[in-house]
Amino acid sequence: MLALPSQESLTTLLSALSERQRRVLSLHYGLQGGAPHSLRQAGKRLGITGERVRVIEQDAVVRLWQRDREMVWWASQPLVDALAEAGGIAGFEAILEALRRRAPPHHQPSDGLVRFLHRLDQRVVKVRTGRGEVWALRARPVGDVPAIEALCISVLREARAGISLASLTDMLLERLPSPKPDRAFVAGVILVCPGVAVTEEGWCFYGRPRHKLVQLMEVLRQAGTPLHVRAIKERLYQRMPEPSTSHAVNEFLSRETQVFVRVAPGTFALREWGNER
Repeated sequence: MLALPSQESLTTLLSALSERQRRVLSLHYGLQGGAPHSLRQAGKRLGITGERVRVIEQDAVVRLWQRDREMVWWASQPLVDALAEAGGIAGFEAILEALRRRAPPHHQPSDGLVRFLHRLDQRVVKVRTGRGEVWALRARPVGDVPAIEALCISVLREARAGISLASLTDMLLERLPSPKPDRAFVAGVILVCPGVAVTEEGWCFYGRPRHKLVQLMEVLRQAGTPLHVRAIKERLYQRMPEPSTSHAVNEFLSRETQVFVRVAPGTFALREWGNER
């Protein structure tokens, strides 16, 4: 929930704006007692497009920033809190998702305004540009990000089978020099590390996501015992409803020798089981 400034403070801040800018902010955020409006709704009330409302809104924030930082602090605080909730570093979509969990829908800034406030707020820094913007809190050890990412890629390259996010975080913390960053920050760096894929099950791989490998591992883990390729294929189909022959499954399992081991003709186990079965 956004904590609104006092009415007296709002009046002072809004006095620095043009009439149209005041109306846009008042409509969009419900600053003067009315119900908050979406950009499209505000545009309809003003007889302009939602995109034009967004531009006017951004111009208004620039002017307020030059006059007083209080309004920008108010508008950006939920975003900073959302980034902190994500571990202190996250991609833009992850920040927005955390923001949605923290604030009612009608109090959430537009995507354009959020991006704009990122450029203004001195508590947030962009650590990567290009496709998939990544942001971090300046208070976190942002300078450690390249070292954490390099170590993450090195560890994953050695483990073709993939590593769970929790285990990978522990491994990186053990190898990182002191003073060590906190666990949440390291996990956040893993999630945004270029070239690292994290599946829905929480398995981390370097390079292209190997969803089928993860599902085959889970099939055997759930069974708790070696299985013939025909049984593996049937259980795999329940997880991944796509054509897969027993021969194709056998070829895949035989190729991934770091993960699976053939214990009998056509029957495979997980190498991680060792001699337990």
